[in-house]
Amino acid sequence: MADFITVIKKTLDGMGDTTPAMRARVYDKARSTIAAKLAALNPQPPAAVAERQTKSLEDAIAIVEAEFNQPVVEDDPLAELENVFASIARKPDQQYQPVRTRIGQALHTRSLEVQPVGPVFVSEATFEGRETLTANGRTIRRKPPEPTITEGPNFELKGSKLAGSHSFPKSDGTPGQAKLHQQLRKAVAAAEPMLAKVENKFPEMVSAYREYATIIDMDTDEVDVVALWSVGGALLSFADSYREQNRDRTLAEPLEPQTAGALQSITRLHGAFIMGFDEGRDLVLKADEFLLNTAAIEAVSEPGNDLLEVFAGNKRLIESRTLKQNRPVRDYVHEYGWTSTRVGYSAYIIVRNGVVSLLKLVVGTEINVTTVTGAALAASAMSGDPNAEFIRTALPVIHQNAANMLAFFNHSPEFRAYIEWALSVLGEDNKSDK
Repeated sequence: MADFITVIKKTLDGMGDTTPAMRARVYDKARSTIAAKLAALNPQPPAAVAERQTKSLEDAIAIVEAEFNQPVVEDDPLAELENVFASIARKPDQQYQPVRTRIGQALHTRSLEVQPVGPVFVSEATFEGRETLTANGRTIRRKPPEPTITEGPNFELKGSKLAGSHSFPKSDGTPGQAKLHQQLRKAVAAAEPMLAKVENKFPEMVSAYREYATIIDMDTDEVDVVALWSVGGALLSFADSYREQNRDRTLAEPLEPQTAGALQSITRLHGAFIMGFDEGRDLVLKADEFLLNTAAIEAVSEPGNDLLEVFAGNKRLIESRTLKQNRPVRDYVHEYGWTSTRVGYSAYIIVRNGVVSLLKLVVGTEINVTTVTGAALAASAMSGDPNAEFIRTALPVIHQNAANMLAFFNHSPEFRAYIEWALSVLGEDNKSDK
């Protein structure tokens, strides 16, 4: 559920008057605001998105209203005595123990109280902040469930670098996909000479175009759907933004009519083609949900910008093909922000999936932190372990970005719990080597 509850309560608190009539006015205002916001979205989101947001608001209204209608309960004179006995009986390992780590002091005595803020991010998973002893006597957190990622790019270790894996179509799509693909490739090829002329004026847009042309230049059943959606979204958003600017003749010189027309042709065909894939339709749906939660996007965008730079700019850590696919997304959100188009969701899933994959590869699937750094890593490198170079490169990046990782995942209990656990493992391991 979006954070409608907090917004409604804050509004009511500011009114001072919380009579049933006043509450009804506030509820109606919330309904009309959401309806207007949904109506203003261009393109319009699927009906399922609008229905989900409306239901979230109605659920929040019901919760707030129920609090005003709670029956008055007389104080129980024995309640405090029962609390004392409960405190005495509580087992030591059920009490919260703060986690201390040296990773930029980002986890120093930090609690796990996380406030979910939106339907795109919220998971019902919970994590108890308990500690457990490992076999070698070190104390680290018990590992929480690994978060499940169902959409977006997948990352794997390729050589000694992190690389995005190819996302083949999960279905054959519509019968007309092959024909659409052929038309799209022709439109992309026809635009090349016109875009080459404006490369100095619009370098980010042309860079996105060239990457898009590379992705689209393959058989239909071998298209990387996630990369096509992500890079294509950046290209078309750049084109739309420059057209909007040109109407007022503000930030950029006008796009020539032929260039604008060529990009518009790609836009129409790209939209039809990507919606022919199951994964493409799912990404569009999730992106439209993401755009509705501006408060959550603003919360993740600041730490997300720094983390996105890792996955679009760190040549030592990220494989070159992956860097090229992520850069158009980075370039667009850095210039226009995360809330303007669906590209913001592309940025979000690149960072989310990339950080989780990075930590999983470094920490491992088991609590075996003695293999991560120190003497064990040095011995591993000498013996020719291909993972040693990757770990040696990844650890400083993780240490430098620990605070950003925590801030980025503050919206989700499920992801936050896993990130805190992984950072605490690396932090404890780092302390043991000093």
